Amino acid sequence: MWRGVTGCTLLPHGKIAFANEMESSIIVVKADGLLDFKIDLKPFAPVDITYISKTNTIAVTARRSIDIKFVDVKTKRVLKTYSLDSPCSGITYTDERLMLCNKTGIHELNQHDGSVKKIVSVNITSNAYVVVRGDKIYYTHLDNNSVTCCDFQGHIQWIFQFRENLPIRCNCRY
Repeated sequence: MWRGVTGCTLLPHGKIAFANEMESSIIVVKADGLLDFKIDLKPFAPVDITYISKTNTIAVTARRSIDIKFVDVKTKRVLKTYSLDSPCSGITYTDERLMLCNKTGIHELNQHDGSVKKIVSVNITSNAYVVVRGDKIYYTHLDNNSVTCCDFQGHIQWIFQFRENLPIRCNCRY
């Protein structure tokens, strides 16, 4: 069940949801670590997920699909799907902003109408994740083993370059 986990997000009541790309599913575990439920998304293979508390949904990306799916946590069903111009990998939700990354950069997705606004232009691959904290965007570029911090205008604040390849390809945020 755990082989193929590529992303996770925290849910209410201490639960954690995991994206399992190999099993094409979302796995939700309770605070005690026991399985709560599993959501089958086949043939959609999720790579990253983020929880949207306002709507009690999980937004899901996939490396091999241009779709972003919104899954209702209570009903365990896909509520809506937005198709973008290219596949996305990392996704994060904070301060009512849904941010995602694809090969052309970091984007903000309007979850109500599906419109997309480019925030940062950068060439990255499908092995990228994104997190927003305050007025900064942090994204990984796992193909060149780096983490970049920039502002919402795309101005790079710093880049951290790892000297060795990272063995883990997973986005787990708090």
